[in-house]
Amino acid sequence: MSMNLGPLFEPFELNTLKLNNRVVMAPMTRNFSPGNVPNEDVVAYYRRRAEGGVGLLITEGTTVNHPAANGYANVPAFHGEEALAGWKKSSTPYMRQAVRSFLSYGTSARFGAKAPNRTPRFPATAHAADTNRANPTARQ
Repeated sequence: MSMNLGPLFEPFELNTLKLNNRVVMAPMTRNFSPGNVPNEDVVAYYRRRAEGGVGLLITEGTTVNHPAANGYANVPAFHGEEALAGWKKSSTPYMRQAVRSFLSYGTSARFGAKAPNRTPRFPATAHAADTNRANPTARQ
């Protein structure tokens, strides 16, 4: 049985999103951003994928500016001048290749409770109806 893979390499359009092809690189956490700042290794990593012809890059998980957002070392942040400058460097080369990218936010949820700063962690599924909102550590 033969499968026609031709459609994978055809352009794709959905509303304002236009891709050169339908090949998507899924997010992969790499922990290669010392001090949570994307560096030249990150630039080279995404550039290689863009040059390889991927249509859409979904970045590795990043963190927001909250102590509970990150429970891992060397995960790139998406806040602060230094980290944002690092992301800007990493996006420029592959944008020139006409590749689109989406930023992926990650959460360490309950795992993060074991982080050195011991900040109480909130699970990603917490919502207003949660009966333990007043005491988030009760969920751990």
